[in-house]
Amino acid sequence: MTWSLKDAVRIGDTIRVEQQVAELRPSKSKPDRGIVVFDVQVKNQRGERCHDGQWLVKFQRQA
Repeated sequence: MTWSLKDAVRIGDTIRVEQQVAELRPSKSKPDRGIVVFDVQVKNQRGERCHDGQWLVKFQRQA
């Protein structure tokens, strides 16, 4: 995970998470697994980006 705090999330803020698949690739160390890279943004009620980054998640691959 890489993560950047752009602005504070304050008490009373309503936040939402937007994520999009950025990349799919096979795992180099485990051939039955794959890596999914998500671009993630956290926005407040005014649409301002508070946090953003990438999440890398390992999943079992389907045959």
